[in-house]
Amino acid sequence: MDAHYREQLSDVVVMASEDGRRAAVEYVVHGEYLSTDDGLLEARGQRYVLLGGTFFEIAEEGQKPCIFRISNHYNLQGRIAQVS
Repeated sequence: MDAHYREQLSDVVVMASEDGRRAAVEYVVHGEYLSTDDGLLEARGQRYVLLGGTFFEIAEEGQKPCIFRISNHYNLQGRIAQVS
């Protein structure tokens, strides 16, 4: 990913369930398309801004909590439209 994109997150909001087993983060991605990614449009330094979200499932591993699952979500078609 770092070979093709430079991204920085802003407006980060963290949320968690009361029991601590699930968490979510919403953010704004400020990105630049650096080099052409396989199957996508040619990179020419295009910039994009889009909303993203990540969801976490947290489980106990022995005595300490560990992230068990991570699920990232963003609007790929919105990013493609911005770099077209």
